[in-house]
Amino acid sequence: MPLQIDALINQNRRVPNVKNRVDEQIESAVVEYAIEYPAHGQHRSSNELRKKGIFVSGSGVRSIWLRHISKILQNA
Repeated sequence: MPLQIDALINQNRRVPNVKNRVDEQIESAVVEYAIEYPAHGQHRSSNELRKKGIFVSGSGVRSIWLRHISKILQNA
């Protein structure tokens, strides 16, 4: 029996991945754009920001919105 317990205790666990985040300047630009144009969706926001030289995907825009939802709603 001691061998079975040692097998459970000595398991190596993988180090969790650090969340993939965009640069703080890109996050602030996405939040500012969302406050300025609240009716634009995530893909339109991504396309309009791309025209300004800020490259972030539509899903990236959405994840930034979810992290900053309180700030966006307060200013809307």
